[in-house]
Amino acid sequence: MTAAESASAATESTPLEGKYVYCIIRNDRSREFGEIGIGSGARVYTVSLKDLSAVVSDTPIVIYDPTRENVLAHEFVNETVMREFTLIPMSFGTIFRSENDVRSLLNSTYQAFTDVLDKMQDKIEFGLKILWDRDSVVAAIERDNDEIRRLKDEITRNAASSTYFARMQSLGRQPQQQGHRRPDDTERRFPRGAQGREIIRRKSEGHQSAVRGASHLQVHRTVAAVQFREHQAEAGKSDLTRG
Repeated sequence: MTAAESASAATESTPLEGKYVYCIIRNDRSREFGEIGIGSGARVYTVSLKDLSAVVSDTPIVIYDPTRENVLAHEFVNETVMREFTLIPMSFGTIFRSENDVRSLLNSTYQAFTDVLDKMQDKIEFGLKILWDRDSVVAAIERDNDEIRRLKDEITRNAASSTYFARMQSLGRQPQQQGHRRPDDTERRFPRGAQGREIIRRKSEGHQSAVRGASHLQVHRTVAAVQFREHQAEAGKSDLTRG
């Protein structure tokens, strides 16, 4: 490998240098804030255009993970600058390729940055999170506001009336629904109309036939018994005569 190829390979393996931007301040001269930047204490300084400056540090062009160490380094730089200047904080991980790119940002948004800095002069920004007991707050509002209390009572009454009416309708429909779904036992056994009368007639005729059959069988049995006894009597007479 030649010296030129080695230099090219080394350049490709080394990340490009960029500028990590922490905040924007009103300042028209160069300023140093010490080696407190993200990435193992990088030097923090300003890149200026007119009376605006971006507070930056040199950094490889990489994506920084929002680890606790990195986030605290970003915040610490802003807190240090805030002791002397009103600032517009930049988002974590904001990186530009060069100082010229940073100055282009300042130039393109100069008026907007100036307006915001005027409004934020001698002010600081906080993130505020409120935790509240919803039931207690609602109860307090209802207690202090007659109109809200009246509306709530009206909604509650309407809801109760609606529920009662719906329940009565449901109860009124149940017998009808049951009547459609499950016919009466008597109707299942003895259907209405001509079909029902025909079934009843057939059952009656069948019963009568069974009775007649049983009676005939009993008669046959009786006649057979009488004939058997007569036969035995005749046999006895014949035996006496022969004797």
